[in-house]
Amino acid sequence: MINQTYKEKDLPLKEMEAIGLASNGKLNISAENLNALLSGNRTELVRLNNLSSEGVNIKELDAKLSLNPNAAGKLNLLLHPIYKSAQAPNVLDKTEIEDLKNGTVNNVLKEVGEGELKKTVFVEFDKETNEFIKVDSSKVIAPESVNDQLLTQAQKKRFKEGQEIELPDGTSLQATGKNNKALLSNRSMLILSVMLDGGLSYMILKGIKALEGKQQKLQYNKGYNDALEKVLKEQKQRNIPPNNYKNLVILKDFKEVLPAIITKDSIQTTVEKIDVENLKLEPKHLAVLKEVLNYDNLR
Repeated sequence: MINQTYKEKDLPLKEMEAIGLASNGKLNISAENLNALLSGNRTELVRLNNLSSEGVNIKELDAKLSLNPNAAGKLNLLLHPIYKSAQAPNVLDKTEIEDLKNGTVNNVLKEVGEGELKKTVFVEFDKETNEFIKVDSSKVIAPESVNDQLLTQAQKKRFKEGQEIELPDGTSLQATGKNNKALLSNRSMLILSVMLDGGLSYMILKGIKALEGKQQKLQYNKGYNDALEKVLKEQKQRNIPPNNYKNLVILKDFKEVLPAIITKDSIQTTVEKIDVENLKLEPKHLAVLKEVLNYDNLR
């Protein structure tokens, strides 16, 4: 989870309308992907159709989306398309690049910058977009507890640095910048408690992606049930209706039947299909697309 939250009112609606994610001020995006954007994470792959501007026409484009504030604090919408060739950051050596691409390691921890600008990041490789990702560990929120099991300070530190941590009940989890929950686990459902705005909040996460090379375990166990009981108790104390989880910062499950696509590395996934006609791109988005098209880098 990324320690960076945005308000829905601050979303760049004009940019989102330009690629079909909003219309007449109303959003056209799934609940999970909206939560991802507002939490500072990347969305899952979104399919955009019939993009055209200044003579450049793209029949369809699959891309992940994220938000990034500019110097004035205004949010910009970033596109992360599927690339034919991956451009590795210069902080990695050849062995680290190959290990990430081959899946030998999940990420590589690095220190970047100098002096006051020095920071710790972990670098991942997203096979869905064929792209290297740098995650600033200082922006990662470590949960206070997972399925009613408290994390030690050492575990929180490891989590923030992108390392896998294991809890007494066998639950394993790892921070990531590659998906819309910013989390990988050997369980597909978890209940986390996190410190947000100075208070403890609970988050129910469903449909969590599996850790690399590990089979996911049963969703429910004693820890999960104990944590759920605490959530329901808090819900009752705060007089929140059973179907209203918004004030508990709980992410609800989101399901839809969507066509599968196969990436260059033959990994099957699904994309959210947005059916729009003759979308007009903003100049900065067009510049990105022109660049990758000119270098034959877009899949």
